[in-house]
Amino acid sequence: MSLVKVENGPVFSSDDCHKIVTRCLQSKEYDLKRYYLEDLGDTGGFLGKYYRLNIEILVNNEVSFLRFFIKTLPKGAKVLTEMAELSFRKEQFMYECFFPKLQDLDFLTFTPKFYLCKLNEALVLEDLTEKGYRANETRNFLDYDDICSTLKQLARLHASTIVFEKRRSKELGRVFRMDEAYKDYLFDVALSRTGPTANLFDTAITTQAQVAIRFPDIPKKMSMSEFQARIIQNGHRMYEITKKSTKYRNVICQGDMWPPNIMLKRNQEGVECCLVDYQLTRYCPLMFELSFFLYICTRKRLRKDYMKEFLDRYYKEFGEVLKSCGIEVDDVYTYEQFLESYYDIRPTTISKALSYLQIGLLPPERLSLLRNDSKEFDYVLNVDRVGFYEKHNVFEDDIFRDTLRELYEDLYDSFQGQLL
Repeated sequence: MSLVKVENGPVFSSDDCHKIVTRCLQSKEYDLKRYYLEDLGDTGGFLGKYYRLNIEILVNNEVSFLRFFIKTLPKGAKVLTEMAELSFRKEQFMYECFFPKLQDLDFLTFTPKFYLCKLNEALVLEDLTEKGYRANETRNFLDYDDICSTLKQLARLHASTIVFEKRRSKELGRVFRMDEAYKDYLFDVALSRTGPTANLFDTAITTQAQVAIRFPDIPKKMSMSEFQARIIQNGHRMYEITKKSTKYRNVICQGDMWPPNIMLKRNQEGVECCLVDYQLTRYCPLMFELSFFLYICTRKRLRKDYMKEFLDRYYKEFGEVLKSCGIEVDDVYTYEQFLESYYDIRPTTISKALSYLQIGLLPPERLSLLRNDSKEFDYVLNVDRVGFYEKHNVFEDDIFRDTLRELYEDLYDSFQGQLL
């Protein structure tokens, strides 16, 4: 039995590996031969460092190899490292508490299997790549089939909260809501005016207003200064929308629904989806997550042609899942309330998408410069992004420039109250 150590990687003992394999096989009838870690390098994530744990076992005198996905805390920009440390407990809660209480549900297919948690060090999960799933890069937008598959799983994730709350309410004989018992795991780590990210989104909002000047033709019915003022006002509303709502029904949201956290398996039969990374879970209106996902993962042409259909697909799946558990969708969200929440929350979700893509959509070579210099990365995240753009000619990149422009166009239209 041997362990090949990876520099700065997590350490797994033979006891750890026995626990992992036993949970995977649901059996102790095997011999552990050897195990080793494999560094997966830079996979594009900002809140984790990733490895693969390879375990060789002997079952009935036959050698078998098992592979598991390992997620650890990142090293790099201080603000991201501190945010990841706060977030680790949230993801642990989802895998060790929330999902296990719903294991009897047939629709719980949206998340990878969980095998072990080493507190504040590592999570051991099913390696979805073994099943043919692949993660998406931030500059690879989703197509129609990808979106439809992901909408189904997102609706199931959100519906699971409603089912959980109904079951607990029945047990208690009164209305139960998630934040009553689990608020320590459901507060917003990212969009917070306190803590390590206090300056991060303020800088993102300021940057949105600064970058808008590059597209002077967009605000046709208002001045640029008025457009910028609306951008800043709308951006700061993000801090409120991500809190528990008294107007709309709240659900547990994955909190980080952008391409790197959406695993897709594409084959002749269609597209299958699995949602990963629950570090930024929050308890808030489902539309904040749904609309954000649709704006950050698509280009404008797809949104223009199919946004209404995408919303309807989600609502249909959400209702069907609830009905299978004896819940009428109209008792949670009527269709009218659902659309009302879209028009109400849409502008803030576009602002959040712009905030993410200011960094996530950078040309790969420019992003690598930041990743390799934690001091400059912290400065760009918390103080000044436009200076970096100008220094490195970022707006010469077509994908970066054109994608941001499309989002600014949609943001302006949302300010004008444009309907579907």
